Order: sequence, then C-alpha cells, then structure tokens
Amino acid sequence: MTGKHTERLEAKVRNIKLYGSSFHCLKPRSWISDEVIDAYLSCVVEKADGKVQAISSVVSTVVLSGRAPQMKVKSELLQNDISLLHYHTPDHWVLAIALMRKKELLIIDPLCDEMIYERTCLRNWRNFIKQLTRKSSSDWNSKIVQHPRQSDGHSCGSLILKKAWRTTAYTAALSTVKRKVRIARWSSVILARGGHICPAFQKEPVKTT
Repeated sequence: MTGKHTERLEAKVRNIKLYGSSFHCLKPRSWISDEVIDAYLSCVVEKADGKVQAISSVVSTVVLSGRAPQMKVKSELLQNDISLLHYHTPDHWVLAIALMRKKELLIIDPLCDEMIYERTCLRNWRNFIKQLTRKSSSDWNSKIVQHPRQSDGHSCGSLILKKAWRTTAYTAALSTVKRKVRIARWSSVILARGGHICPAFQKEPVKTT
C-alpha cells in the first residue's frame, strides 16, 4: 500500500475515522492502534442495551494517567452502568472497567502485572470522579480480574477487546433476563386478578427450570 493510500479515509464508525494506515494493525503479529480499538468498542457497546459506554483511548489514558484536570470533560460520561477505559501505557494496552453502581474499578492487564497499575489507576479515577461530581469519591475500590496471561508481545490489544466484548455481552444478557423476569411477574399479577395476558407479553415466554 502506497503512502497516498495509507492516508485515504477508508471508513467512519460514528465519529471515528479509519484510514488506510489504520488497517495495517490487523495484520498478523501487529499491534492494534487506538482508532481501531475505539471503532470496535463503539460497535460493541451498541449491543449492550445502552448500559455500557466506551470512553475513547485518548480520554481513558488522560484520566487514568492523572492528567484529567488538564482537559474539559462532560458529566455524561457517568450516566451508564459500566464504563470501559482502554489505557495506553508505553507499548502496551491495559483495560479498566468501571462498575458505576458498585463503585468498583476492575483492572485487567494482559501480562498479569495489574499490581503495577492498580493503585495509580484507582487514585486517578477517584480524582476524576470527584472532579465531575464535586463529591467525595473515597468509596471507590479496585479489583484485579484473574485471566490467562498474554503469551506474546503484540496481542494485548486484541485481548482487552475480547474482555470488553465479554463484559458487554454479559450485560446485554443480564438486561434481557431482568426484563423477562419483570414480564413474568406482571403476568402473574394479571392472572391472579382474573385478567388476561397482553399478547405482547406472550411473545417472550419465560422458561423455568
């Protein structure tokens, strides 16, 4: 691919532009670039019933490295249940998953060196939350997620994407289960009162075991 082609706009995912050079990272043994990770996660979170958001790699890195006071951020970042932050360290990707309701920050390093980042990420995330909410954030805690160790020097990006995808898939499934449980409860109440179940409810029967 020539230099002219590498700078040509090839695709646009939401507001994320992907150029010819962006797709070089999809070759075997290549390091995934930030714009490709951003584009992938922006597609993945759409399947999560609006409960998960992916913060861009630039903002995530600024926040978790402690440089958030240097930029303007919007409070809308805190509106969902889960925030995915893919943190770019020198030549490496680390994933942090913020569980907003539990106030817990999960740290995932493909090389299993989470202890290196845990304290710093938690401190900077607390400062970020405090900056946005103007309230104490000392009730936030961190947790290291157990996982297989990265076995090469280039797959960290794909591994954090896989973990982020599993998080969104689980959230979407959980949301569906909760919805079906609510429908079952409503149906039970209606039947107990001698009424009839709405046809819209009957389209989603709840299986019992």
